[in-house]
Amino acid sequence: TTTAQGGFIFATGALTGPKVLDVANFPHMRFISRSARPEGNGAIVTGDLTVRDVTRTVELTVKVLRDAGTEPTERDNLILRATTRLRRSDFDADGYGEFVSDTLDIDIRARIRRIE
Repeated sequence: TTTAQGGFIFATGALTGPKVLDVANFPHMRFISRSARPEGNGAIVTGDLTVRDVTRTVELTVKVLRDAGTEPTERDNLILRATTRLRRSDFDADGYGEFVSDTLDIDIRARIRRIE
């Protein structure tokens, strides 16, 4: 959570401050997958997300993406995009509710590369 960023410096300060993520006391978020089922070019991954020591079950929609020109059979260099929607209040991160929506769209991108 210490690398979380808002759209501008004041938003980042509010996001990482004690009323939202409270990174001083809760420097980490954790996701532990419990199951995955294939869907299209990816999967639905269900697991437990912990934010501010509050754990809730969430579903991530995960898609496998490839760089342009990559062969469909190549597995050495992939991009995973995981998305979900959640409510900040479910994790006691509900500060500044009068200014910021309770609903957040989460978009995570991870690159998988083979290490030789």
